[in-house]
Amino acid sequence: MKQKIAEIKVEVNDVITPLSCSSMIIEFIKYIIYQKQLIPYPYERLKMCVSERKKQLSAFQNPEEKVDNRKESLASRKYFKETTTAHDSLENIFKIITDELTNFTYDHLEEVVLLLGSSFTNPQDVFRICIPRLNYAHSSKYSTRKNWRNLFRTIINSEKFNDIVCGDCCTSSMRILLKMKPTDALAKSDLIIPRAEFKLPTRGNQAVITFCPATESEAEGTSNGLCSCGRFSIFQDGEGTPQNKAAKKCCHLSDDYSLPSSSECSSSSGSLDTLSSGPTDFGRWFQIRDTLKHFGDVTVNNISLTDLWMNPKLTAQ
Repeated sequence: MKQKIAEIKVEVNDVITPLSCSSMIIEFIKYIIYQKQLIPYPYERLKMCVSERKKQLSAFQNPEEKVDNRKESLASRKYFKETTTAHDSLENIFKIITDELTNFTYDHLEEVVLLLGSSFTNPQDVFRICIPRLNYAHSSKYSTRKNWRNLFRTIINSEKFNDIVCGDCCTSSMRILLKMKPTDALAKSDLIIPRAEFKLPTRGNQAVITFCPATESEAEGTSNGLCSCGRFSIFQDGEGTPQNKAAKKCCHLSDDYSLPSSSECSSSSGSLDTLSSGPTDFGRWFQIRDTLKHFGDVTVNNISLTDLWMNPKLTAQ
C-alpha cells in the first residue's frame, strides 16, 4: 500500500498559550480516535455514559440483583469495564499533556506524537503535532475555541489529511509519545516512561501538524512571550547579553522566565524531510503509559448498552 503523507500548516490568528495549545491537542486526539474508530462514539458521549452508569451503580448496594435480564447484566458489566478503562486512559493522557504544557518548564515540550496501529515500531498511522513557541502572559485572557476553529477548519479542508484519516479505519490501539528538549528538566509524572531508543517510524501514513501565525507582525508581539499590557515594564537585570538586559518583560511573567533570543523564537517544528528520512536529532522521547485499545458498541436485544444506561426504561419497551 502506498504511503500517504500530509503536512498541515495551521494559520493561527490568536495568541497560543499553554492552555489553548493543550486544548487544541486534546480536541485533536478526540477527533482522531473517533474518526479512526478506536471508540464507537464521540468522546463526550463516552464520558457522559460512564458518568451516568457510575451514578446508577452507586445507588445500589448490590447492582447485579437489580437487573432482571441476566444476559444484559453480564454484558453490561463487561462493557462497563471496557468503557471505564478507555475513559480513564484518555483522562490520564489529557491530564499529562495539559500538565506538561501548563505546569512545567517553559517550552520544554517539542512534539506530541500519536502512533496508531498494533505495532509500536511499525504503526499504521503517525500523527505528529509540533508545539509552537507559546505565550505565557495573560494565559487566562485568550479564548481557546478560536484556535480550535482554525485547527479543524484546516484539517477538514485538507484532502491529503482526510485521505489518511478516512482510509483503513481498522485501528487496534493508540500510543502517545512526547518529545522534550534535552535539558536537565525531565517529566516527573510516573505515568510517563523514557524511550531513549525510540526513533520516528518511517513507514505507515504520516501527518505532521505545525502552527504558524498569520503574519510576522502578529508573531513578533505574541510568539516570544512578550506583551503590551498597559502596565509598568519590567527590565531583566540578570546576566546575559546587553540586549537581554535591556529587554522588556511582561509583568505577568514569572521571574524564572528567560527571554528568548531571536533564533529561539523561530520555528523549530518538524518537516516532511524529517518524516521521510528517519529519526530526529537531540530531543528526549517519553511514552505515556496508558494505551488506548479499540472497543466497539455492544447491543442487547438490538438496543445499545449505552442507550440502556442513559435511559433504563428502554428495557421495558
